[in-house]
Amino acid sequence: LPPMPSPPGWTRRLAPLLLAAGLLVLYWGALRTGFLNDDYLFLEEARTRPLGDALSRLDALGNYFRPLSRQIYFAVLSPIAGGDALVFHAANFAIFLGALALLADLLAAFVSGLPLYAGLLFFALLPMQRVNLTWISCSQDLLALLFALGATALWRRERRGWAVAAYLAAIASKESALPLPLALLAWDLWIAKRPAREAWKRQWPMLAAAIVWGAIVLLVRSRSARPLM
Repeated sequence: LPPMPSPPGWTRRLAPLLLAAGLLVLYWGALRTGFLNDDYLFLEEARTRPLGDALSRLDALGNYFRPLSRQIYFAVLSPIAGGDALVFHAANFAIFLGALALLADLLAAFVSGLPLYAGLLFFALLPMQRVNLTWISCSQDLLALLFALGATALWRRERRGWAVAAYLAAIASKESALPLPLALLAWDLWIAKRPAREAWKRQWPMLAAAIVWGAIVLLVRSRSARPLM
């Protein structure tokens, strides 16, 4: 007799769980790493400076303004963690899995089944992922990825207001997300097949958000250049 077919949707429900469990085992060593270098500076800032004051200036490193992934991230998790790095790693791993789910949503627009999971595995096993999950302060890369993919998912579903909000969260995590409007423009032109004029016009809220964020960063930098009173 031929083997009985799997229940409808059974493999679709099980595969993500197996993928998440496999990645947890694979990266368990990285997730057990303690705090490293820059982490201590951010922890100390979260312990000694009120969040409102910390958000008005560059972070403890004094090089970039990434408030969501540095000041806010450490301010929220530090009281919960109580000095335990595993709590931060658990948060980062959850963000990583969320980003993979959003990547799967994007890939599903083009492929399904094994090709989709092959694409997910390729991305999840890139060497940089171990670095992202070893360094707690690499939450900036994970959060920027999560919100950039979230903005893309919202844009594709014509939830453009929420897409702009997610874009702002992405660039507030790391400025590497700034070019996202170009990717969305490419989607509108080549995938959604919108006329060029319409596709460009649709990007103005994203571009406005980038300009406003740039102005905020310049203001914070100028404030940080002045000595604390």
